[in-house]
Amino acid sequence: MSTSNPTTSIYEPLRNGSDEIRLITIKPSSELGDEILCNIDTVELRTSPAYLALSYAWGDADVTEEINVDGSSLRVTTNLAAALRRLRCWKGPTRFWIDAICINQTSVLEKNHQLPLMRSIYSQAERVVMWLGEEENNSSLAITFINRWHDAFVAAVADKRLELKTRHLERILSLVEDPFDKQSVLAVRCLFERGYWSRVWIIQEIVLAKDRLILCGRDSVDASKMSLICYIWFNLSSIELPKLGNQEIIPHYGWGFQSSHLWLFVKAIEEALADGQTLNILSVVQIGFERFCTDPRDRLYGLFGIMDDKQLTMHPDYHLTTEEVNFQFTVGSMQTSGRVDAVTLAGIGFEIPASLHLISWVPRYIKSPSGKQSFLFWPSGNGRAAAADSEAEFTILNSHLLHVRGILCGEIAKSYRSESANELKCAYEKREWLWEWLTLARSVSCDASHPTGIPWRQAFFKTMIADRTWPIFDKAESCSEEIDKRRFYELAEGFMTFMRCSALQVAHDFAPKEVPGSPTSGHHELLDDALLDIYTYRSFDITRSTEQQQHDKEVFYWLANSSTTRDETLRAELLEKFCGNPGKPEALKWPYEDYGFEVESPNFRMFTILASLAIPGRSFFVTADGYMGLSPLFAERGDLICVLLGCSVPMIIRRCGTNYVVVGDAYVYGMMKDSVEQTIGRLSRHGATCPEAGHALPTLT
Repeated sequence: MSTSNPTTSIYEPLRNGSDEIRLITIKPSSELGDEILCNIDTVELRTSPAYLALSYAWGDADVTEEINVDGSSLRVTTNLAAALRRLRCWKGPTRFWIDAICINQTSVLEKNHQLPLMRSIYSQAERVVMWLGEEENNSSLAITFINRWHDAFVAAVADKRLELKTRHLERILSLVEDPFDKQSVLAVRCLFERGYWSRVWIIQEIVLAKDRLILCGRDSVDASKMSLICYIWFNLSSIELPKLGNQEIIPHYGWGFQSSHLWLFVKAIEEALADGQTLNILSVVQIGFERFCTDPRDRLYGLFGIMDDKQLTMHPDYHLTTEEVNFQFTVGSMQTSGRVDAVTLAGIGFEIPASLHLISWVPRYIKSPSGKQSFLFWPSGNGRAAAADSEAEFTILNSHLLHVRGILCGEIAKSYRSESANELKCAYEKREWLWEWLTLARSVSCDASHPTGIPWRQAFFKTMIADRTWPIFDKAESCSEEIDKRRFYELAEGFMTFMRCSALQVAHDFAPKEVPGSPTSGHHELLDDALLDIYTYRSFDITRSTEQQQHDKEVFYWLANSSTTRDETLRAELLEKFCGNPGKPEALKWPYEDYGFEVESPNFRMFTILASLAIPGRSFFVTADGYMGLSPLFAERGDLICVLLGCSVPMIIRRCGTNYVVVGDAYVYGMMKDSVEQTIGRLSRHGATCPEAGHALPTLT
């Protein structure tokens, strides 16, 4: 909430325990330079007063200007003052609720009283006005472009529902005049990356609103249009895009926009609430991790308005420290849910030096310095379970120790840490970390199957995307088994293309540096697909170099595992190493004749998107018995893998004296979807030391 310094004489105390709020009326003026004059009055929400609510970014709290409220001076940020100047140009007197003016920001008691009313304030407002700031960076062009796409949607989709199918997207594209106009796209990018979208508070302000209007300088657009366009642009990754001159700007659509995830999250919340579902409070707080707030306590308080009261055991209290707020919220979530999923958001393994003075099992509810995402609500076609079917057994000891029960599943035998394993969308990179990961995986597999029975390369593919089949929330839950299976094969084909591109770049570095007719004689530049393919196969004898051990066996495998390999026998043999023995029922039935080479395909794009969500901030590790997974970046050899009862994903923990500390959550293929009993049975069959279910682990500190 705003930290302006009002003159206390402006405010008459609000009755404690009432639903009283203040509203302001801005004196109309068409001149931007005129003094801003406001009147303030007190109303009760139960009387259903008419008003609009303002959603905005404060801007720099140290850069302020004066406005006049009931004849007294009040300092507000320049961004809020700019919004007031625009709002007073509207015809007729209109009352507004604006936090910086309507709440006495110098009174902790009043803030504690007003914050629980936020849900009612924003849901009862006739409209929420989303102020993005003054016009700049072609913002008018951006809004025109959004309207152009929206008009195409209206013309293309008769039922106007957000059930976008391929034919809808292709039809919309055909109706938009110059759909990839570079100047317009960059203008939209600037608009969507304004500071407004990074605020924690706007999440509940947008979700609770019954009507939303975006205001940018003199321009306005219905927020539903922006939400719809974000959804359409996001889905462009699922279709074949036209070969246009501005292909380099296509990745900006959907995934490149800071506001895209927000609108997708809002859409998911609205659909869940419309279906009568109760939102999991941990899924709500996750969206706030990457967002800005002046007061760190507001990362939680700023989301209370969209949380179920039954899941909350505390009220906003600005007398508490940030650490006390985090602790009370975490313990409360465990007590109301009967689960310990909150610990999956915690851990010391995502930064160096780790914050050892903090309780390791209590999340800090901030973005990880390493950029990792939690696996707790990871969308997957088959869902998540780990020990989700079990009840948590835990006790809080001495106000900071968590005594919990679970299963020890093994320990990290080897791991490879690479902070460069982040950018994956460029097709041609050598990616030294990738080959180190493969070396580790092969070292414990020895070309045998993964402990789950599938080929180890297939398990490696699933690990790279954390077995995630959909990029947002749990979209796959509503999909049929047939659609989910098709999605899996599409991603697997994209993975093969990714691996082949990486292998081609490695092979290119082994090729002779001077080849007649080579497009890069004497250089080591990254090449496009066609040139690199021709150059590598023309100047480089793969079979001979493999026999001479000039490069790794895996490089050869991924170079040849593609329909570009003309030897059908070799191609079938290599494909079998990924799909499994055709004679076994669990073997994949590969559906493609052409595969593994098209970098412009939706399959390749979607694989790289999912991998770029799973991998950042993670190390790759293997266990002695052949499991592989993604751990916190700073996990170490000897760290233990455990599945806590009442926890949806495996955890990495580390011995610390007689107790343990939480390192962080992990993805371990083969430990994600089984019941507790199945996990124990599988581990026992493969020789892992596994205590019986309910074994009491030493206390987590």
